[in-house]
Amino acid sequence: MLVLWTVLLFPAVVAGQQKQNADSLTYSLYQQQQWDELIRTGTAAIRQGVDHFYMQMRVGIAWYEKQNYRRAIPFFCKARQLNPIDEVATEYLYYSYLLAGRTADARVVLSQLTPAHRQKLGQKVPSVIDQVYIEAGPGFSGTSDLKQHNKNRRQADTIYNQAWYYDALQYYHAGINFNVLPQLQTYQGVSLISVEATQKVNYQQQPKPDFRHTAMQQEYYGNLQYTPLPGWKIVPAWHLTRIRYDVRNFKYDGALGLVSDTLSLTRHDNLFWLAINKEFGIFSAELNGALASFDGSDAWQAGFFVNVYPLGNLKLYTRTGLIALRDGQEANHLIFHQSVGTRVLPSLWLDVSATIGNLRGYTEQNAFVLFNIPEDARFKTEALLTWAAGNHLELSLRYRLMRRTSSYLTYINNEDFIVLEKDYNFNTFIGGIKWQF
Repeated sequence: MLVLWTVLLFPAVVAGQQKQNADSLTYSLYQQQQWDELIRTGTAAIRQGVDHFYMQMRVGIAWYEKQNYRRAIPFFCKARQLNPIDEVATEYLYYSYLLAGRTADARVVLSQLTPAHRQKLGQKVPSVIDQVYIEAGPGFSGTSDLKQHNKNRRQADTIYNQAWYYDALQYYHAGINFNVLPQLQTYQGVSLISVEATQKVNYQQQPKPDFRHTAMQQEYYGNLQYTPLPGWKIVPAWHLTRIRYDVRNFKYDGALGLVSDTLSLTRHDNLFWLAINKEFGIFSAELNGALASFDGSDAWQAGFFVNVYPLGNLKLYTRTGLIALRDGQEANHLIFHQSVGTRVLPSLWLDVSATIGNLRGYTEQNAFVLFNIPEDARFKTEALLTWAAGNHLELSLRYRLMRRTSSYLTYINNEDFIVLEKDYNFNTFIGGIKWQF
């Protein structure tokens, strides 16, 4: 019987010794701040069943000290499960979320703290108004070269030629982000875009007077940002626009020749969006989609994106996406997006991106940006500088280059026509100011 009890107890004795050895070793590594070895030893111990509050905290702190906050988060989450009232674990989790860019999860953790604990962290209960954002900027095209190119086209064997040129735009936006609940925020904003356009027409090799006008686009944008569980985010959004513009139509009159009339029109472009995002350590995945109506024509978009944070923080991050789009012209397109962001100075970030594919009717950034442009665009690239100028103020400057396609309509006779295309560049600069309350 004594032999039997010895055999039965021996695994427990060995396990106890292993736990004691792992505890003493990881504690020693923690005191010596040997973070890499602590991560290796502590993670192995947890896998072998030496799993308790202090072991989770030691490994989490090791990742935190290496500034790999996304790797640290699961350990602090587990530590809080093992000891929900521990303030140190809560503080580490809060700052890990914040420094990893998971601000929605950080906000939920902050709401769970006592007033005294929030005061200790130098934080306060979020106000109803979370932030105010204003951005504006001009856009201009390279249509001068395009106009010269079209002017040099052969016109001797044609009876009618027409081209539209979108010369410049001016953009304004203002919005407010509201705190509704710890798990729920909403953004509401309005925009105004004015676009200067010119129509040039030649009839029987004789130029008609240029038709110049300014189209006005009024926009209302809103979204909800819902965090049902840590690591999950659901964002429904809507983008509603009203566009007022003039058109000049030509028709042939037997007695008067070519005559024109001008119409003032209004169109509505409305888009509804849904995105679901899930965090996976240094990765996050997003499924999104949109349904839209462009001047009564239905369109849709569906995309899948993967974000990668190789260092577990905001010093370096990438976003890769593949999008299927059916625009309002009933054409199907496949779009590829790639962006890279990095912190170039302690308070300055640089993001660069490229998007390849036909972007007519394309939307991005949770439907905040909508390219309901009147012509095809085959490519765009952007550069964004973001400066955290203080605890409350953030300034940004964005440059966007779009490769758009202009159409040149030519009638060879009264029935036969051809459409010639020519690519040109459209440049936009947008400056932004964000005030965080």
